[in-house]
Amino acid sequence: MQYYLSKATCFENGYDIFKLNIEKNTLSKLPEFYKYILNSWDDLNKNVRPEPTSIKEVSIQPIFNNNLIRHNGRKLDFKLFQSSGIKYVYDIIYYVKPGFIPFHSVNDIINDDSYTYDIDKILKYFQIIISSIPESWRVIIENQCFDNTCNTGYDVVFKINDVLVKSNELTSKFFYKVLLKNYVSEPTSYSYWKKNNINANWPFVWKSVFRNYKNHKSIDLDFKIAHNIVWTMEKLHKVNVVITNMCPVCKSEVEDIFHMFIECNCLSNLIALLKEIINDILKHKINDNDFKSVLLLGIQSTIKTSHVELCDVVLSAARQTIYKRRMIVLDKINYRLNIISLFKNQLKDNLYYLSKYFKNKNKFIDNFINPSLLIVYDYDENIILDF
Repeated sequence: MQYYLSKATCFENGYDIFKLNIEKNTLSKLPEFYKYILNSWDDLNKNVRPEPTSIKEVSIQPIFNNNLIRHNGRKLDFKLFQSSGIKYVYDIIYYVKPGFIPFHSVNDIINDDSYTYDIDKILKYFQIIISSIPESWRVIIENQCFDNTCNTGYDVVFKINDVLVKSNELTSKFFYKVLLKNYVSEPTSYSYWKKNNINANWPFVWKSVFRNYKNHKSIDLDFKIAHNIVWTMEKLHKVNVVITNMCPVCKSEVEDIFHMFIECNCLSNLIALLKEIINDILKHKINDNDFKSVLLLGIQSTIKTSHVELCDVVLSAARQTIYKRRMIVLDKINYRLNIISLFKNQLKDNLYYLSKYFKNKNKFIDNFINPSLLIVYDYDENIILDF
């Protein structure tokens, strides 16, 4: 990004563009992705820049197109000065004593041997520049001596939540996060789960959803559940896709997401078995409301343990089983399946997948076999479910 910014502006240090208000003709020189970032500068600029408190901080300020340096409410943009190399405050101040350099020095810089410009015009522009610099900056310039050892290529640009963000930290990822915070609204599922008394620690929910060792089908279903975008009969009925909102399995109650995965009376045996397995892994009993949250959104533990990882695998297999059985019934009305057998096969498939995923067999055994007495991995690498 710094490369493109350097090419698009008159500043050698591309990061200086973040101190400016960017004009459209400057943006036209950038790739599309960076245009989107910089077009949002007005929002990003709401993050307050720290007020300069030293000659170093004042000296590295760009003079032109800087929102903090204005004349009659307008930013300065004197191409004559910029093309002559006068771009920053330190270009018009003394290095060995406090104060601004005299006009004749500026005139000598601009009027070289190759071309002579109107002196009155140069003087007028120079006076405008001096008068446009904020009063607090002028006080610093006239009372502090510039230190030649100052690193002029380094600057604090933002102050966000009382944390200083420096120029070398201004990456595309940084701006993406700021824009994400400003523009992305909270998922509607957050309020839905809260309204239904399902307390979720969302960073841990998403961590559970996107565990890197899960297969893509597990991730896809868990993502839809967390966002409450699974097409239940209740939702399909609301958009006139089906004629009934009743559960296709039990055919006795409205099918919302709670009914689909927990409350359907056809799931009672599986739910009881799941509670037994989870209690065996965690070594303590969880209450019914907590179990709802655990089954739908995963274990939300701040402690990283193999017990939590195995629970996520078991719960993910259960969700896949429930959803798969429901889709089979939808396709083949009155088709009967043993959901416990289906769950066992799904859990075995997930565990076999993990045994191949982890090259280190000891790590696989420690994380996904040893935490439960109900899961056995024999010498022939067979997985036996003792339930």
